[in-house]
Amino acid sequence: MAFLSEVPAHNTVLHSLEARNIEQGGSIEKGMADLFDIKLEDRLTFDFAGQSVQLPVTSIRAVEWQSFQMNFFFILPKAYREQVPMSYIGNFYLSHSLEERPINTELNEQVPGVLLIDVSLIIAQVQEIMNQASWAVSGLYVFTLLSSILVLFTATLASQKGRIQGWLLLRTIGTTQATLVKMGLMEFALLGLLAGLLAAIFAQGASGLIGVTLFKMDLQGYINKY
Repeated sequence: MAFLSEVPAHNTVLHSLEARNIEQGGSIEKGMADLFDIKLEDRLTFDFAGQSVQLPVTSIRAVEWQSFQMNFFFILPKAYREQVPMSYIGNFYLSHSLEERPINTELNEQVPGVLLIDVSLIIAQVQEIMNQASWAVSGLYVFTLLSSILVLFTATLASQKGRIQGWLLLRTIGTTQATLVKMGLMEFALLGLLAGLLAAIFAQGASGLIGVTLFKMDLQGYINKY
């Protein structure tokens, strides 16, 4: 929750009574509004250590939580900031790691009570998870391709006797060796193309299924990507 004079520029206002101005009411994030079925002009009561503040909802926002920018579920008018107990939050970029310079210790010495959260550790962990997911998807592609090759090889062996008999019959009625070779190459090329196409389709479908079910990706966004 934040006390601001207007909705941040990196938030998208979906529904509003007074454009981006929230001085007369509060702004709520869309997911929270959908979860509790909150609509515009609904009045919400906030309790701050025994101090109650009741405000109408004047805007509903879409928030990109993955942006690592300052985002909040609720934004209340700045005028109420001095009336309730609150904490301040900010962000900044360090060109070096905290291990190279113990800035956390310096902050504690100069400004007691300040809590420093190193987001780079979170980003590194997310990158590690994404790398592992990438390896998993790559392994899935390889497994699907090998499976397709095995199926193709099995199908070729199963029909080998009939194929040889057909070639012998064509040879008997006068078909040249070059023509038979071309026919065989074309058949195997078409089978290989079909096997590769099926492998790509199934691998892409499995990748999308993993992304939607395991990593909670937006299905429409995933489809638009491809």
